[in-house]
Amino acid sequence: MAALVMVFWLWLAFNIPPITPSGRGLSHHDQKRKLASTIPGFISVDCGATLQNYDDSNMFYQTDTGFISAGVNSQISSEFINSSLNMELRTLRYFPEGEQNCYTLKPEQGRSNNYLIRAVFMYGNYDGKNQTPVFQLYLGVNSWTTVKDSYVVHDIIYAPLTDAIQVCLVNKNNGTPYISALEVRQLDNSLYQSGNGALALTSRINLGGSNKIIRYPDDIYDRKWNHDQKNEWIPVTLAPNLTIETSNNGYKIPDKVLGTAVKCVSGPIYVSWQSKFTISKFYVYFHFAEIEKLEGGKQRTLNIRFNDFYNLETLTLDYLKTQTVASFALTGETTYNFSISSVDSGLPPILNAYEIYQHKDFYRMPTIEKDGTFNSLVFFFTVLVTYCFLFLFVIYGEEMSDFDNFSALSNISVTLNFSILHPDVHLLGSITQSIDRSNSRISSSTAIIESPLEDAVPKALMEKHNSGGLTLNLDGNPDLCLGGSCKVKNRKVVAIVAPTVSVVVFIILCALAIYRIREKKRKGTRREWSLKAKNWRFTYSEIVNITNNFKSVIGEGGFGRVYHGSLTHGIEVAIKVLSSSSRQGSDEFQNEVELLLGIHHKNLVSLFGYCDEGGNMALVYDYMACGNLQQHLLADGSTNVLTWKERLEIAVDAARGLDYLHNCCKPPIVHRDLKTSNILLSEDLQARIGDFGLCRVFTTENETHISTDAKGTRGYVDPEYYHTGKLNRKSDVYSFGIVLLELITGLPAIIKGPPVEELCDWVGPHVQGKCIGDILDPRLESYNINSAWRAVEVAMACIPSVAIQRPDISYVYDELKACLKMEMASEKPQIMEGYQTWSSSSIHTTPLDPKVEMHHTC
Repeated sequence: MAALVMVFWLWLAFNIPPITPSGRGLSHHDQKRKLASTIPGFISVDCGATLQNYDDSNMFYQTDTGFISAGVNSQISSEFINSSLNMELRTLRYFPEGEQNCYTLKPEQGRSNNYLIRAVFMYGNYDGKNQTPVFQLYLGVNSWTTVKDSYVVHDIIYAPLTDAIQVCLVNKNNGTPYISALEVRQLDNSLYQSGNGALALTSRINLGGSNKIIRYPDDIYDRKWNHDQKNEWIPVTLAPNLTIETSNNGYKIPDKVLGTAVKCVSGPIYVSWQSKFTISKFYVYFHFAEIEKLEGGKQRTLNIRFNDFYNLETLTLDYLKTQTVASFALTGETTYNFSISSVDSGLPPILNAYEIYQHKDFYRMPTIEKDGTFNSLVFFFTVLVTYCFLFLFVIYGEEMSDFDNFSALSNISVTLNFSILHPDVHLLGSITQSIDRSNSRISSSTAIIESPLEDAVPKALMEKHNSGGLTLNLDGNPDLCLGGSCKVKNRKVVAIVAPTVSVVVFIILCALAIYRIREKKRKGTRREWSLKAKNWRFTYSEIVNITNNFKSVIGEGGFGRVYHGSLTHGIEVAIKVLSSSSRQGSDEFQNEVELLLGIHHKNLVSLFGYCDEGGNMALVYDYMACGNLQQHLLADGSTNVLTWKERLEIAVDAARGLDYLHNCCKPPIVHRDLKTSNILLSEDLQARIGDFGLCRVFTTENETHISTDAKGTRGYVDPEYYHTGKLNRKSDVYSFGIVLLELITGLPAIIKGPPVEELCDWVGPHVQGKCIGDILDPRLESYNINSAWRAVEVAMACIPSVAIQRPDISYVYDELKACLKMEMASEKPQIMEGYQTWSSSSIHTTPLDPKVEMHHTC
């Protein structure tokens, strides 16, 4: 059967015409068209041009034939055309039909490379209506911005996950969408890191120069630099016979930009902007070059502060050399204000240029619209995969129902990805019925809708949810209609899973089902014990037997001692037994049991079971062979010291587990006592967060905080939470920042004196000193300097005393993954471009990551 299906798919693959974003087939000539450009890494498209390809303003432009097949060519009104107007602005393409129309650009360098993507719009009253349209601009399936001005240029920096970049214009019934030009410029991959999203340009300013826009060929990346001047700023210009050294700076700022600057003798230089939403996230890049020859060989030292409370950087400028200072993620404000002041009052502050970007979170996977035949094919395979999943689920249900204690499994989470289904699928009713039949002993079930659904939740699922038989987690679907009268849009189906993948998944799942049946017969005894062990309620006598009469103590905390134990068949467990003198009691015990029975994640401790009998309370966990993180960091001697890579891996694991609690559990869960002793390590050093006794679950997903008595451990407790009693997710972020500082420095959260000092107070002056050797654990023999500084910056971003100034843990997680990637790249035999590695015996130097190039070794 599988072979026949595969043959059927291959036949269709060779007979269905090529697909374009607008759903129409292109001619053979257009299929073979290769993006041409005289500049490597550049694509320039004149949208709506009727002439052949041409050169204009030092740029080679192509017509948009072959990039899109929908739309109508037009020219702006003659009253807007003059000799100074660039050719690409004189024509446009507008789209009177279709809700969404997409250009597809395919850079030769392919996916996962950093690109600057520019969309240019000049209305020019082309339709004689003298009314500028308003429409949405999308990058793939993710919202980029709203186009509403008669002339506007939108820049965004993005590393696509596919070889094709789609720029889409979406009609919102407020005028016909149009576009004048599209441009793609490849950037160095070490620049403008955007994590799981993109950076949309807010402003890019050249200070002290003329009003003329600076771009290619002066800027090798074709960034457009605009001019700004305030009354209190004094322009400064480099002497014409001098040049600026830029080889040490990966941003490659043009000489024409760095050769001009402004200074302010009456006080600091201020850079400010407004945001409509406090949840917006910004990055700012300051570019400096000393272009004044100071008397007596003096050097200008500058202090950059954010909103008058955070010292972003203190740097000393070298004559005719450039430096770039990049901020951490800025969020939680409506007004952002940077001040650049001089440490030496005799030398006024100076600034050459700056860039501000807004981070766009791109959570939706890239998609390509397909025609009706293709959608039918995808739907056909989707049905096969779905029923195969149910077949497998039924097998598991029947297998588990053979065991007496299967009823103890009270929560089963079923993850269904409906993003590949047709919006009108009526299969969902039978799916929920199948789940009911295969889980007759399950008290509740959860369907997690992980990928975006279109328009509305299917009726069958909503009815099941409303009856209490199914819990829906609709995270990532902000625009869904949840019930009542829903206006269904006439949308084209978007498929994110190719039929070939569906076939493979179908075959694998069916093979897995057969394998599980055979495994049940071959290893029935072991399987039965594993299932019985999970969530088992133990008697106190069983606890005594498992621990060999509490023989081996492996830890101790506020709850009581932790003992090593062994279940039947040699399964090792850790048993935490409530002490009669414990300050914690049954409330914390019950809280931890209920919480761990309902959540499951590879970076959270696994609960095997519990004992609650006659005042004897114990928790039975999966045994973590390497103890907790605190034991490793505070161990005496230099043997078995965690390497920098191992520390980053532990940090990434812990951040992933915390991100699950904060952003995947609905409503969110706040740990409230995160510390190194509560981060446990498996034999392969995989980190899992433990000790959930103090956890608090938010009442609703949108709740901003919980008012409660402050609890936790000194040195880790959020100062704002401690003083106000208002607990929120950022309280955990503070605690995680302290854990991260412990990983970096090897010091405890409370440094024993004299004087006694908290780690967060100790590290501040050392960070300002900009010497990584004074901060990192001296036992570390080698580390990547860029990775280390970036980790320090992430930790410092987590520990401001005000919660709103801290990032979300998802951002921290992404940044730590980037740190780990840097470290792993530098461990390869060859020296990777863009990294600098420090070891006790030597220094290997290549161009630094510009984000941290202002730092130095000692």
